[in-house]
Amino acid sequence: MAVALQLRECAKRACVIAFTAPNKSTYLFSTIPTECASDLIEFAEKYIQSKTGNISHQQFPEGLKEVAITLRELRSNR
Repeated sequence: MAVALQLRECAKRACVIAFTAPNKSTYLFSTIPTECASDLIEFAEKYIQSKTGNISHQQFPEGLKEVAITLRELRSNR
């Protein structure tokens, strides 16, 4: 699966992007600087490869480690 991303400046408003899929955790990144496009693609690739969507903060690309994030973690019913 290929990932393509194009960020544009949008009237001085913060960029927000979500990663979500069935049966995976959901990530919502906000206040993303436009220079983080390659970091978002790297994160997307990790997210796609993960069965659960759980990506540890240590695995985040450097440009996303300081970005505001909301996580809705997938939990098993065990």
